[in-house]
Amino acid sequence: MDKNKNKVIVASGFEQGGDGIEPVGNGDFIVTCWPGIIYYVKANGQFEKMLDVQGKMNTADLAYDAATKTLYVPTFNNFSVIAYKLK
Repeated sequence: MDKNKNKVIVASGFEQGGDGIEPVGNGDFIVTCWPGIIYYVKANGQFEKMLDVQGKMNTADLAYDAATKTLYVPTFNNFSVIAYKLK
């Protein structure tokens, strides 16, 4: 949403749809998809697949700590949380 509460589409066309979204702090986002895909989405709408673990674990929710550049992803059916450092 912009400052006037208008819907703004930053990116579309994710392989398995989007589920979780977290701002990185520079206008970019991290987006997760339930089947096990995590994307890095740039503010200009370009995106790239960061991680594809389909069939191994599900990824939906997430948390991002900008101070440490750490991404936290609950694995749901694997009953754990995995942490990744962004470079």
